[in-house]
Amino acid sequence: MMRRREMMLGCAALLAAVRPGRAAAEQLVGGRVIPDPPSQILRDVPDTPIEKIPNFRRLMRGVVRELGDVAHKRGLQVLVRNAPEMLVKDRLEALWEEKREPGQPHTPQGSLFEDYLAAVDGVMIDGLICGYGGFGQPTPNDQSARFWELAGQMKKAGKSVFTVDYSKDKAMAALVRKRARQAGFVPYLDTGGDETLKQVPSGRAWDERSEHIDHVSEARNWLPCFGGEAFHSRQAWIDRLAATNYDVLVLDPFRNGEALSKADIDALKVKVMGTRRLVLAVLPVGIANADRWYWKPDWRAGNPSYLLGPLEEDPKAWLTTYWAGEWEKLLGTYFNGLADLGVDGFLLDSVDAYTLFEDRYPID
Repeated sequence: MMRRREMMLGCAALLAAVRPGRAAAEQLVGGRVIPDPPSQILRDVPDTPIEKIPNFRRLMRGVVRELGDVAHKRGLQVLVRNAPEMLVKDRLEALWEEKREPGQPHTPQGSLFEDYLAAVDGVMIDGLICGYGGFGQPTPNDQSARFWELAGQMKKAGKSVFTVDYSKDKAMAALVRKRARQAGFVPYLDTGGDETLKQVPSGRAWDERSEHIDHVSEARNWLPCFGGEAFHSRQAWIDRLAATNYDVLVLDPFRNGEALSKADIDALKVKVMGTRRLVLAVLPVGIANADRWYWKPDWRAGNPSYLLGPLEEDPKAWLTTYWAGEWEKLLGTYFNGLADLGVDGFLLDSVDAYTLFEDRYPID
Protein backbone atom coordinates (compact mmCIF):
# COMPACT_ATOMS: atom_id res chain seq x y z
CA MET A 1 0.00 0.00 0.00
CA MET A 2 1.51 3.31 -1.08
CA ARG A 3 0.74 6.46 0.84
CA ARG A 4 1.29 9.60 -1.18
CA ARG A 5 4.37 11.56 -0.09
CA GLU A 6 5.49 8.80 2.28
CA MET A 7 7.24 6.37 -0.05
CA MET A 8 9.94 8.54 -1.60
CA LEU A 9 12.86 7.54 -3.77
CA GLY A 10 16.40 7.43 -2.45
CA CYS A 11 18.08 10.55 -3.87
CA ALA A 12 21.44 8.91 -4.56
CA ALA A 13 19.92 6.10 -6.57
CA LEU A 14 17.66 8.51 -8.39
CA LEU A 15 20.48 10.81 -9.46
CA ALA A 16 22.49 7.83 -10.62
CA ALA A 17 19.62 6.82 -12.87
CA VAL A 18 19.31 10.16 -14.62
CA ARG A 19 21.53 12.05 -17.02
CA PRO A 20 20.96 15.73 -16.19
CA GLY A 21 20.68 18.51 -18.68
CA ARG A 22 18.42 16.81 -21.21
CA ALA A 23 14.67 17.12 -21.40
CA ALA A 24 12.56 13.99 -21.74
CA ALA A 25 11.37 13.56 -25.32
CA GLU A 26 7.87 12.27 -26.00
CA GLN A 27 6.00 10.29 -28.59
CA LEU A 28 2.36 9.40 -29.05
CA VAL A 29 1.52 5.71 -29.24
CA GLY A 30 -2.15 4.86 -29.44
CA GLY A 31 -2.99 8.28 -28.09
CA ARG A 32 -0.74 7.82 -25.06
CA VAL A 33 2.10 10.18 -24.24
CA ILE A 34 5.22 8.03 -23.88
CA PRO A 35 8.34 9.62 -22.35
CA ASP A 36 11.51 8.50 -24.11
CA PRO A 37 14.04 7.51 -23.05
CA PRO A 38 12.44 6.36 -19.79
CA SER A 39 15.66 6.70 -17.77
CA GLN A 40 15.39 10.48 -18.09
CA ILE A 41 11.85 11.01 -16.90
CA LEU A 42 12.65 11.70 -13.25
CA ARG A 43 14.60 14.94 -12.89
CA ASP A 44 14.68 16.73 -9.57
CA VAL A 45 13.59 19.99 -11.15
CA PRO A 46 10.88 21.70 -9.10
CA ASP A 47 9.59 23.87 -11.95
CA THR A 48 9.34 21.34 -14.77
CA PRO A 49 7.23 22.94 -17.51
CA ILE A 50 3.79 21.44 -17.95
CA GLU A 51 4.61 20.48 -21.54
CA LYS A 52 7.31 18.13 -20.20
CA ILE A 53 5.00 16.31 -17.78
CA PRO A 54 3.19 13.22 -19.11
CA ASN A 55 -0.15 11.98 -17.87
CA PHE A 56 1.22 9.27 -15.59
CA ARG A 57 -2.27 7.97 -14.85
CA ARG A 58 -3.06 7.52 -18.51
CA LEU A 59 0.15 5.55 -18.91
CA MET A 60 -0.76 3.26 -16.02
CA ARG A 61 -4.28 2.76 -17.34
CA GLY A 62 -2.74 1.51 -20.56
CA VAL A 63 -0.72 -1.10 -18.68
CA VAL A 64 -3.74 -2.26 -16.67
CA ARG A 65 -5.95 -2.42 -19.76
CA GLU A 66 -3.46 -4.59 -21.61
CA LEU A 67 -3.02 -7.00 -18.70
CA GLY A 68 -6.75 -7.11 -18.05
CA ASP A 69 -7.62 -7.77 -21.68
CA VAL A 70 -5.12 -10.63 -21.93
CA ALA A 71 -6.29 -12.10 -18.62
CA HIS A 72 -9.94 -12.07 -19.66
CA LYS A 73 -9.13 -13.72 -22.98
CA ARG A 74 -7.55 -16.55 -20.99
CA GLY A 75 -10.53 -16.83 -18.65
CA LEU A 76 -8.69 -15.25 -15.72
CA GLN A 77 -10.01 -12.69 -13.26
CA VAL A 78 -8.40 -9.39 -12.31
CA LEU A 79 -8.49 -7.25 -9.18
CA VAL A 80 -6.63 -3.97 -8.92
CA ARG A 81 -5.35 -2.49 -5.67
CA ASN A 82 -6.45 1.02 -4.66
CA ALA A 83 -5.73 3.89 -7.13
CA PRO A 84 -9.14 5.63 -7.16
CA GLU A 85 -7.94 8.25 -9.68
CA MET A 86 -7.52 5.47 -12.23
CA LEU A 87 -11.28 4.92 -12.40
CA VAL A 88 -12.76 8.32 -11.62
CA LYS A 89 -11.27 11.44 -13.19
CA ASP A 90 -10.35 13.96 -10.54
CA ARG A 91 -9.38 17.64 -10.60
CA LEU A 92 -5.65 17.06 -11.15
CA GLU A 93 -6.11 15.06 -14.34
CA ALA A 94 -8.70 17.50 -15.65
CA LEU A 95 -6.21 20.29 -15.00
CA TRP A 96 -3.48 18.38 -16.85
CA GLU A 97 -5.75 17.99 -19.87
CA GLU A 98 -6.71 21.64 -19.77
CA LYS A 99 -3.06 22.72 -19.81
CA ARG A 100 -1.53 20.02 -21.99
CA GLU A 101 -4.32 19.29 -24.48
CA PRO A 102 -6.43 22.47 -24.76
CA GLY A 103 -9.16 22.30 -27.35
CA GLN A 104 -9.19 18.49 -27.45
CA PRO A 105 -12.35 16.60 -26.43
CA HIS A 106 -12.17 15.25 -22.88
CA THR A 107 -14.63 13.67 -20.49
CA PRO A 108 -15.55 15.94 -17.55
CA GLN A 109 -14.16 15.70 -14.06
CA GLY A 110 -15.92 12.98 -12.08
CA SER A 111 -16.52 10.77 -15.12
CA LEU A 112 -15.54 7.10 -15.32
CA PHE A 113 -12.86 5.60 -17.51
CA GLU A 114 -14.99 2.87 -19.01
CA ASP A 115 -12.16 1.01 -20.76
CA TYR A 116 -10.28 0.73 -17.47
CA LEU A 117 -13.44 -0.45 -15.72
CA ALA A 118 -13.94 -3.14 -18.37
CA ALA A 119 -10.40 -4.45 -17.84
CA VAL A 120 -10.95 -5.41 -14.19
CA ASP A 121 -13.36 -7.55 -12.18
CA GLY A 122 -13.00 -5.71 -8.93
CA VAL A 123 -10.87 -3.66 -6.60
CA MET A 124 -8.97 -4.17 -3.35
CA ILE A 125 -9.09 -1.13 -1.04
CA ASP A 126 -6.66 -0.68 1.86
CA GLY A 127 -7.90 1.23 4.87
CA LEU A 128 -11.41 2.09 3.73
CA ILE A 129 -12.45 2.65 7.33
CA CYS A 130 -9.33 2.13 9.42
CA GLY A 131 -5.58 1.91 8.89
CA TYR A 132 -4.76 4.04 5.86
CA GLY A 133 -2.85 6.59 7.95
CA GLY A 134 -1.39 4.00 10.32
CA PHE A 135 -2.35 0.80 12.05
CA GLY A 136 -5.47 1.20 14.18
CA GLN A 137 -6.05 4.80 13.14
CA PRO A 138 -9.34 5.85 11.53
CA THR A 139 -8.77 6.69 7.88
CA PRO A 140 -8.84 10.48 7.31
CA ASN A 141 -12.17 11.68 5.96
CA ASP A 142 -10.80 13.00 2.66
CA GLN A 143 -9.06 9.74 1.78
CA SER A 144 -11.97 7.65 3.02
CA ALA A 145 -14.36 9.66 0.83
CA ARG A 146 -12.24 8.98 -2.26
CA PHE A 147 -12.16 5.26 -1.48
CA TRP A 148 -15.91 5.14 -0.86
CA GLU A 149 -16.49 6.82 -4.21
CA LEU A 150 -14.27 4.22 -5.88
CA ALA A 151 -16.10 1.41 -4.10
CA GLY A 152 -19.50 2.82 -4.97
CA GLN A 153 -18.66 3.20 -8.65
CA MET A 154 -17.31 -0.35 -8.75
CA LYS A 155 -20.43 -1.79 -7.15
CA LYS A 156 -22.68 0.25 -9.42
CA ALA A 157 -20.87 -1.25 -12.42
CA GLY A 158 -21.35 -4.78 -11.08
CA LYS A 159 -17.74 -5.20 -9.96
CA SER A 160 -16.51 -6.66 -6.67
CA VAL A 161 -15.05 -4.68 -3.79
CA PHE A 162 -12.59 -6.34 -1.41
CA THR A 163 -11.49 -4.31 1.60
CA VAL A 164 -8.69 -4.55 4.17
CA ASP A 165 -8.83 -2.59 7.39
CA TYR A 166 -6.03 -2.60 9.96
CA SER A 167 -6.88 -2.80 13.66
CA LYS A 168 -6.93 -5.06 16.71
CA ASP A 169 -9.92 -3.31 18.23
CA LYS A 170 -12.99 -5.55 18.53
CA ALA A 171 -15.39 -2.63 18.18
CA MET A 172 -13.63 -1.61 14.97
CA ALA A 173 -13.89 -5.18 13.69
CA ALA A 174 -17.62 -5.15 14.32
CA LEU A 175 -17.98 -1.79 12.55
CA VAL A 176 -15.95 -2.95 9.53
CA ARG A 177 -18.08 -6.06 9.11
CA LYS A 178 -21.35 -4.22 9.62
CA ARG A 179 -20.55 -1.57 7.04
CA ALA A 180 -19.18 -4.17 4.61
CA ARG A 181 -22.35 -6.23 4.85
CA GLN A 182 -24.51 -3.14 4.30
CA ALA A 183 -22.50 -2.09 1.24
CA GLY A 184 -22.04 -5.55 -0.26
CA PHE A 185 -18.26 -5.52 0.14
CA VAL A 186 -15.96 -8.45 1.02
CA PRO A 187 -14.02 -7.41 4.14
CA TYR A 188 -10.84 -8.55 5.83
CA LEU A 189 -9.49 -7.22 9.14
CA ASP A 190 -5.71 -7.40 9.52
CA THR A 191 -4.67 -7.57 13.18
CA GLY A 192 -0.96 -8.19 12.68
CA GLY A 193 0.15 -4.65 13.40
CA ASP A 194 2.70 -4.21 10.61
CA GLU A 195 0.30 -3.98 7.63
CA THR A 196 2.35 -6.49 5.60
CA LEU A 197 -0.55 -8.94 5.15
CA LYS A 198 1.58 -12.03 5.76
CA GLN A 199 -0.37 -13.82 8.46
CA VAL A 200 -3.02 -16.53 8.37
CA PRO A 201 -5.50 -15.82 11.17
CA SER A 202 -6.47 -18.57 13.56
CA GLY A 203 -10.12 -19.46 13.86
CA ARG A 204 -12.84 -19.62 11.26
CA ALA A 205 -13.31 -17.27 8.35
CA TRP A 206 -15.96 -14.61 8.83
CA ASP A 207 -19.23 -15.50 7.08
CA GLU A 208 -17.89 -18.98 6.34
CA ARG A 209 -19.95 -21.11 3.95
CA SER A 210 -19.71 -24.28 1.90
CA GLU A 211 -20.66 -23.07 -1.59
CA HIS A 212 -18.35 -23.47 -4.59
CA ILE A 213 -16.78 -20.17 -5.68
CA ASP A 214 -16.13 -19.71 -9.38
CA HIS A 215 -16.02 -15.92 -9.62
CA VAL A 216 -14.95 -13.12 -7.31
CA SER A 217 -18.51 -11.77 -7.37
CA GLU A 218 -19.62 -14.85 -5.39
CA ALA A 219 -17.18 -14.31 -2.50
CA ARG A 220 -18.31 -13.43 1.03
CA ASN A 221 -14.88 -13.54 2.67
CA TRP A 222 -11.25 -13.58 1.62
CA LEU A 223 -7.67 -13.85 2.84
CA PRO A 224 -4.85 -11.71 1.45
CA CYS A 225 -1.56 -13.41 2.43
CA PHE A 226 1.28 -11.74 0.57
CA GLY A 227 4.12 -13.91 1.82
CA GLY A 228 4.98 -17.07 3.74
CA GLU A 229 8.18 -15.94 5.43
CA ALA A 230 6.56 -16.19 8.87
CA PHE A 231 6.29 -19.97 8.45
CA HIS A 232 9.23 -22.30 9.01
CA SER A 233 8.86 -23.90 5.58
CA ARG A 234 7.01 -23.51 2.32
CA GLN A 235 4.97 -26.64 3.05
CA ALA A 236 3.96 -25.32 6.47
CA TRP A 237 2.66 -22.17 4.79
CA ILE A 238 0.73 -24.13 2.15
CA ASP A 239 -0.73 -26.49 4.76
CA ARG A 240 -1.89 -23.57 6.89
CA LEU A 241 -3.56 -21.86 3.93
CA ALA A 242 -5.16 -25.10 2.77
CA ALA A 243 -6.70 -25.65 6.21
CA THR A 244 -8.99 -22.63 5.83
CA ASN A 245 -12.43 -22.02 4.36
CA TYR A 246 -11.91 -18.60 2.80
CA ASP A 247 -13.73 -18.09 -0.51
CA VAL A 248 -10.74 -16.33 -2.09
CA LEU A 249 -7.02 -16.55 -1.35
CA VAL A 250 -4.82 -13.76 -2.70
CA LEU A 251 -1.15 -14.53 -2.31
CA ASP A 252 2.28 -13.74 -3.60
CA PRO A 253 3.31 -17.22 -4.80
CA PHE A 254 6.94 -16.76 -3.78
CA ARG A 255 8.57 -17.57 -0.46
CA ASN A 256 12.19 -16.53 0.03
CA GLY A 257 12.55 -16.34 -3.74
CA GLU A 258 11.13 -19.82 -4.34
CA ALA A 259 7.92 -20.09 -6.36
CA LEU A 260 5.02 -22.30 -5.43
CA SER A 261 4.27 -25.15 -7.83
CA LYS A 262 1.16 -25.88 -9.86
CA ALA A 263 0.42 -28.74 -7.45
CA ASP A 264 0.60 -26.25 -4.56
CA ILE A 265 -1.87 -23.92 -6.27
CA ASP A 266 -4.21 -26.81 -7.08
CA ALA A 267 -4.19 -27.87 -3.43
CA LEU A 268 -5.07 -24.34 -2.33
CA LYS A 269 -8.07 -24.20 -4.68
CA VAL A 270 -10.02 -26.49 -2.34
CA LYS A 271 -11.38 -25.32 1.01
CA VAL A 272 -10.87 -27.59 3.96
CA MET A 273 -14.58 -28.47 3.73
CA GLY A 274 -13.96 -29.73 0.19
CA THR A 275 -15.55 -27.08 -2.03
CA ARG A 276 -13.97 -24.92 -4.70
CA ARG A 277 -12.42 -21.52 -4.08
CA LEU A 278 -10.36 -19.03 -6.05
CA VAL A 279 -6.61 -18.45 -5.79
CA LEU A 280 -5.32 -15.14 -7.17
CA ALA A 281 -1.65 -14.22 -7.55
CA VAL A 282 -0.18 -10.82 -6.72
CA LEU A 283 1.42 -9.20 -9.77
CA PRO A 284 3.35 -5.96 -9.00
CA VAL A 285 2.92 -3.54 -11.90
CA GLY A 286 4.82 -0.36 -10.99
CA ILE A 287 7.50 -1.77 -8.70
CA ALA A 288 10.37 -4.19 -9.36
CA ASN A 289 11.53 -6.36 -6.46
CA ALA A 290 15.14 -7.33 -5.83
CA ASP A 291 14.09 -10.71 -4.42
CA ARG A 292 12.29 -11.88 -7.56
CA TRP A 293 13.41 -14.48 -10.08
CA TYR A 294 14.05 -11.88 -12.77
CA TRP A 295 16.47 -9.73 -10.73
CA LYS A 296 20.10 -9.85 -11.86
CA PRO A 297 23.14 -9.19 -9.62
CA ASP A 298 24.39 -6.28 -11.72
CA TRP A 299 21.07 -4.40 -11.79
CA ARG A 300 21.21 -0.88 -10.44
CA ALA A 301 19.58 2.49 -11.06
CA GLY A 302 19.53 3.03 -14.82
CA ASN A 303 20.51 -0.56 -15.66
CA PRO A 304 18.11 -1.69 -17.01
CA SER A 305 16.91 1.71 -18.15
CA TYR A 306 13.43 1.35 -16.63
CA LEU A 307 14.87 0.89 -13.12
CA LEU A 308 14.88 4.19 -11.24
CA GLY A 309 15.58 3.86 -7.53
CA PRO A 310 14.64 2.03 -4.33
CA LEU A 311 11.85 3.07 -2.03
CA GLU A 312 13.05 4.24 1.36
CA GLU A 313 10.48 2.13 3.20
CA ASP A 314 11.60 -1.01 1.36
CA PRO A 315 15.07 -0.99 -0.25
CA LYS A 316 14.23 -4.18 -2.15
CA ALA A 317 11.37 -2.41 -3.96
CA TRP A 318 12.41 -0.27 -6.94
CA LEU A 319 10.27 2.21 -8.82
CA THR A 320 10.08 1.57 -12.55
CA THR A 321 9.09 3.56 -15.59
CA TYR A 322 6.16 1.19 -15.95
CA TRP A 323 5.31 2.40 -19.47
CA ALA A 324 8.72 1.33 -20.86
CA GLY A 325 8.53 -1.43 -23.45
CA GLU A 326 11.18 -3.61 -21.79
CA TRP A 327 9.40 -3.46 -18.44
CA GLU A 328 6.07 -4.30 -20.07
CA LYS A 329 7.78 -7.26 -21.76
CA LEU A 330 9.03 -8.45 -18.38
CA LEU A 331 5.55 -8.03 -16.93
CA GLY A 332 4.22 -10.22 -19.75
CA THR A 333 6.71 -12.95 -18.88
CA TYR A 334 5.79 -12.65 -15.20
CA PHE A 335 2.09 -12.79 -16.08
CA ASN A 336 2.52 -15.94 -18.19
CA GLY A 337 4.60 -17.66 -15.51
CA LEU A 338 1.95 -17.06 -12.87
CA ALA A 339 -0.82 -18.13 -15.24
CA ASP A 340 1.07 -21.37 -15.92
CA LEU A 341 0.92 -22.13 -12.18
CA GLY A 342 -2.83 -22.47 -12.62
CA VAL A 343 -3.99 -19.43 -10.65
CA ASP A 344 -7.51 -18.16 -11.24
CA GLY A 345 -6.38 -14.59 -11.81
CA PHE A 346 -4.37 -11.69 -10.50
CA LEU A 347 -4.28 -8.84 -8.05
CA LEU A 348 -2.47 -6.02 -9.84
CA ASP A 349 -0.40 -4.39 -7.12
CA SER A 350 1.58 -1.10 -6.98
CA VAL A 351 -0.77 0.33 -9.61
CA ASP A 352 -0.68 3.59 -7.65
CA ALA A 353 3.04 4.03 -8.41
CA TYR A 354 1.96 6.94 -10.61
CA THR A 355 1.49 9.00 -7.43
CA LEU A 356 5.26 8.96 -6.84
CA PHE A 357 5.84 10.52 -10.25
CA GLU A 358 3.09 13.07 -9.72
CA ASP A 359 4.62 14.15 -6.41
CA ARG A 360 7.88 14.93 -8.19
CA TYR A 361 6.12 16.65 -11.07
CA PRO A 362 3.41 18.86 -9.54
CA ILE A 363 1.33 20.70 -12.12
CA ASP A 364 -0.68 22.96 -9.81
